[in-house]
Amino acid sequence: SYFVKLYPPVRQGLSPAMRELDALELFARSGVPVCRPVAYGEDLARGSFVVLRGCDGAPLDDVLRDGVGVAGRRLLARRTGELFRRLRQRGLHHRDAYPCHLFAVPRGDGFELRFIDLTRAGSAPFPRERWFVKDAAQFWYGLPKPPVTRTDAVRFLRAYCGVTRLDAAAKRFARRVAAK
Repeated sequence: SYFVKLYPPVRQGLSPAMRELDALELFARSGVPVCRPVAYGEDLARGSFVVLRGCDGAPLDDVLRDGVGVAGRRLLARRTGELFRRLRQRGLHHRDAYPCHLFAVPRGDGFELRFIDLTRAGSAPFPRERWFVKDAAQFWYGLPKPPVTRTDAVRFLRAYCGVTRLDAAAKRFARRVAAK
């Protein structure tokens, strides 16, 4: 399957289609899984478009609502935490990091995760921490509760921070996310 994204014309600067293509390339080069572009086009008077190869699976929030067992939720919490940590390590932010923009497909003994909708994504400007907090807060806000629990949030945070037990820095980050 393919997704066609149509954008209105812009008066100046890069069109949304070109911004999305730049972000797709940046994320892919950084090792962050994304959908692959197939075609794009731009007409200054009419707008722009991008055609993306469809992602397998379903949006993460739908996967969670449809009923993933406890072991699956634990695994998803760790995998999403690792994925967001990879974004942070590479200085990237999504700006629309809601669970519906993260596709999950069961693969073997785990899940393959892939970001979509990268029109606003890119390198996090200074101060970077602000953007990482926003991404994590958007993600937490969009998760269906229940079935996602606070324990799942701790699992996510441990994977995000790369620690086995939440230290002072991880707790500070969690408080900033909760406040946002």
